[in-house]
Amino acid sequence: MAEDSLPTLPRDIHFGDAGVRGIARGVALLARLTGAAYGPHGGRVMLERAFDTPLHATDAERICRDFALDDPLADIGVRLVRELQLRTRRAAGDGGATATLLFDALLRDGLRLLAGGADPRVLAAGLAAAARDADRLLQAQARPVRGAAARRVLALGIAGDPLLGDLLAAAVAAAGRDGVVLVEASRARSSGVVQETGFRLQAGYASPLMATDTLRLQTCLAAPEIFVAL
Repeated sequence: MAEDSLPTLPRDIHFGDAGVRGIARGVALLARLTGAAYGPHGGRVMLERAFDTPLHATDAERICRDFALDDPLADIGVRLVRELQLRTRRAAGDGGATATLLFDALLRDGLRLLAGGADPRVLAAGLAAAARDADRLLQAQARPVRGAAARRVLALGIAGDPLLGDLLAAAVAAAGRDGVVLVEASRARSSGVVQETGFRLQAGYASPLMATDTLRLQTCLAAPEIFVAL
């Protein structure tokens, strides 16, 4: 087949400042939406969903989960923010909204400094040094949460509702420092806390060949050695 007869895929190619600023538009838009619902006194963001009811979101994860833009450059910025929030949750468990707002501020000011003639390598080194200084300052100011009253104040700020805040504080107190708190939807008319000691594996089996009792499909092992990777 001749080279000129090969099918070509349409692509948008952007060089220089135009491409970066197009990506920054998507980041700035998500930062503005996240900022509207940021903090315990934040509002609600209503998002349209195709073939579904509108979404009322109050946290950064729900705002960015199915968010997309028609502009391909701006949509790259949206996907960058989504990846940033995912990595933040994996590392810290929370803080996606704060990370989004910081990312937008760093990107906006960084582009302004680059447009003014700043050296990109010096700018990157300065950002790394500032991040280390900020981390040391936060570690020095951090205080552990002790006591039921402090846990309740923190839970109220997260839940935004007195009843849910009390339940969350009770769950954290029951789980302890090394425990895990899971919030799940229920069909019951009231909310509550269920405490489980240890852990429970998900029901099911990988293969029926592992069953020692083939009639009831059960596996009974005496003094097994079990390795659990979390």
